[in-house]
Amino acid sequence: MMSIRIGLRGTPSGFGSRLLGSVVIVFILGASVCNAQQSDSAAKPQGKTKLEVDIDRSLERYSVYVDGDTQAMKPVKVLTWNNPLAGGVGKFRTVLYLKDGQPKAVCCIWPGPNKKLYHEFGTLTRSPIVGKLDGKPSWEMGVDLIQFHPVPESDPPSTDRRRRLLQMKDLIRRFTAVETLSRKGEATREQLRLLPTPLYRYEKASEQITDGAVFCFAHTTDPEALVLLEAVPADGELRWQYTFIRRTTLPVTGYLDGNDVWSTDRAGLASFNQLPMSR
Repeated sequence: MMSIRIGLRGTPSGFGSRLLGSVVIVFILGASVCNAQQSDSAAKPQGKTKLEVDIDRSLERYSVYVDGDTQAMKPVKVLTWNNPLAGGVGKFRTVLYLKDGQPKAVCCIWPGPNKKLYHEFGTLTRSPIVGKLDGKPSWEMGVDLIQFHPVPESDPPSTDRRRRLLQMKDLIRRFTAVETLSRKGEATREQLRLLPTPLYRYEKASEQITDGAVFCFAHTTDPEALVLLEAVPADGELRWQYTFIRRTTLPVTGYLDGNDVWSTDRAGLASFNQLPMSR
């Protein structure tokens, strides 16, 4: 998967580095964009924390488009997370950008040092994705950047929607993901935790997709890798297909039935765009 990271972990705050995809494109915005923040006098909606309000406002500044559309996709919150083991505590967020109910892009948002919000974007589709910040082009991702593969030795998807969900929950248990960390200068491998409930399910999203779900492998609840499972027509019948989606700069290996089917190397650190939080 290819992704664009706006923001950076691996800072003195103690966060572990995060990045999307095996290819990285970096965009650096000028100070005029970074300083364009909402009025501090705006009232905080009842029941929301200051961080949640800042995240809402930051997402309003982005518009994400797929396949040349002129209508921007709306972000849908699918996960609230943190990672106290890496020094991150708070209501951080993962959102999906949808077209006709099908996820096309993903973004994770969390606070970094210097009162900045970090945004990391990634593609979930083979179609081109374009992102704008404050109405101006900011980044784009090309075609065919993710690849789906058949799930071997699996029963065909059921015609019953409830049964298909049970099938997906059974199939995802055949997958595991392991991340390589550096602790005191030594590499250690840790198995990521599968969140039991899919982040999002999309049924009949198109003629090419009968059903699908986004599953998450995480540290605590911090997403490090995603798996998309989909029921798709092929040769007159339905079959299951999958793809792994990277969510970290650290090396991750994905397994199916104990066999290595996907892996990423460590990505280097760089400078990334950040948006200011309210004071």
